[in-house]
Amino acid sequence: MRNGAGLLVMAVLLMTAACGNEMPAPWPAPRPAGRKANNLAPAIEAALSRADRLEVLSLHPSISKTPPPDAFHEWSVLGRTEVTDPARARQILAAVSRGIQESNGTKALCFEPRHGIRARSGGATVDLVICFACYQIEAYMAGEQMSGAAIAPSPQAVLDGVLRDANVPLAKR
Repeated sequence: MRNGAGLLVMAVLLMTAACGNEMPAPWPAPRPAGRKANNLAPAIEAALSRADRLEVLSLHPSISKTPPPDAFHEWSVLGRTEVTDPARARQILAAVSRGIQESNGTKALCFEPRHGIRARSGGATVDLVICFACYQIEAYMAGEQMSGAAIAPSPQAVLDGVLRDANVPLAKR
């Protein structure tokens, strides 16, 4: 049991250290060898690959009984920032894509998202509601929920950095 716990701690530390200054990969990022497929719906991936506008949101991790008018899929919005630099937008989407591909498919039972992404491609709108605590993404296209995916924690540092750079408050852990 001790070796298993030590390996788990090591894996979490390695995944956390994986974020940073890597070059963005095209959507979707290549999946590590031996990993089971873990993808968003093809229509979502296609829209994300063509996104021309991107917004990153900081979410409060508790659903209220009466969501405020500016709620993001029932989650209160603490703040948001539009990403106007195309290179930065590609970096954000590449980090999320890599996080999906790095995931081993594990998901916890909770869903307390603290991050959101809204991507627009022409007339299509894709929303991602992301919970790094339970390793899950809920995905929406044109307001309709579609199949989500599991995600590794590595993209959290990128999203937190974008929000901090814009002086957007982050939800407390």
